[in-house]
Amino acid sequence: MVTESISTSKRRSTANARPSSRDEIRDAFTRHVAESGYDGTNFGSIADELGISKGTIVHHFGTKEGLGQAVDDYVVSYFAGALATVEPIGTPAEVVEARDAAVQQMLRANPTVVRYINRALIEPDGRGGRLLREIVALTVREVAELRRSGHASTS
Repeated sequence: MVTESISTSKRRSTANARPSSRDEIRDAFTRHVAESGYDGTNFGSIADELGISKGTIVHHFGTKEGLGQAVDDYVVSYFAGALATVEPIGTPAEVVEARDAAVQQMLRANPTVVRYINRALIEPDGRGGRLLREIVALTVREVAELRRSGHASTS
């Protein structure tokens, strides 16, 4: 099951296993956008929090848009990961119920992801549209696979 990996601490001890700088940057950006919105988030605040230079962020993601796309992809992977935990065993209704439960559990376990999605969808410039399209595309692919395997209606 996918669970909250987005760090809530500002800095991790070096005694602990550290994720890559790329992951730390992505996680910090996710938290900042969830709390302050896309326009309220900047490379400077993320660099200060992580004790890195803005150039390190640019090195990994290029632009704020590139970092936003990386976070959107990561958020979609939470959904894909939750769905992948469910074996397509049982009636179509049982499979759908199990998949719904897996996604609900993932969302409960990852409040930062939920806040990020909420924030992305209410951004006035429509930035959340890309994330929504990616989640819908995942859903379409998953339903098509369920239909191919006989676990979803074909009509």
